[in-house]
Amino acid sequence: MGYTNRVVQKFDKGELTKKILLAAVAGGALATVIVLPGMGILFKMFSANTYQERYRVQRTLDRLEKQELIVRRIKNGKEERVLTNKGKKKLTKLLVKDLYIERVKKWDGKWRIVMFDIPEEKGIIRRDVSSQLREIGMKAVQNSVFVTPFPCKAQLDAITSFHDIQKHFIYLEAETFEGPGNLINHFGLKKT
Repeated sequence: MGYTNRVVQKFDKGELTKKILLAAVAGGALATVIVLPGMGILFKMFSANTYQERYRVQRTLDRLEKQELIVRRIKNGKEERVLTNKGKKKLTKLLVKDLYIERVKKWDGKWRIVMFDIPEEKGIIRRDVSSQLREIGMKAVQNSVFVTPFPCKAQLDAITSFHDIQKHFIYLEAETFEGPGNLINHFGLKKT
């Protein structure tokens, strides 16, 4: 993470909370137990060199603890802060909100196709999922079928996990795809 000097001062309250929660995730995967880095590492990550900057980080951690998003525990004689299930849900929500599909320079020739069949009683979730898929960069080719030429499995896993709809999703990778519209032009791809 590339943090610059005085970055703590630039974050509003919500942004610092988000950055601290994201600091708990190693490699982007949600593990069973997520432990925040120690205070020294957090201060360094956020370039918290002054008393005021360190106080702000500490106050944010205290607030996360009060909201029951993290808990303190002693393990092997050392104090650590661990994300609770409530904290993991909050983190997943933050991750979903900031998702996007990165456009790769060289296309591998594969289409990523998502189909879903979310039950009628979950209509709000179905609309949210459709909106999120569009927001991250997928193109709707039918009501519940979306496509992109770029890798997106991690993003889809985050969305389906957040909404707890994994069983309603099908993910495919295909080398040929005949669908409405000119997808090659839509995604700015070069024909090989």
